Amino acid sequence: MSQLSNEAHVVRAARNLMEAHGSQAAIVAEKRAINLEHSGEKVPAKTWRQIADAIRAMSPGCRGGGTSGSAA
Repeated sequence: MSQLSNEAHVVRAARNLMEAHGSQAAIVAEKRAINLEHSGEKVPAKTWRQIADAIRAMSPGCRGGGTSGSAA
């Protein structure tokens, strides 16, 4: 998958989460990333962190827990 295609998927997922979860969307994405990471699923966890970052970028007032980028 190309970088542009991946970015488009991340943005689409971020928008869908924002529609479904409103101001809690970044938190939902971070929790999914953490759960995947704990299950040993590093690549999907990274994608969910990118989605959380995209949500925060689209809605600056959304805090989302501030755990993005941390390694466990």
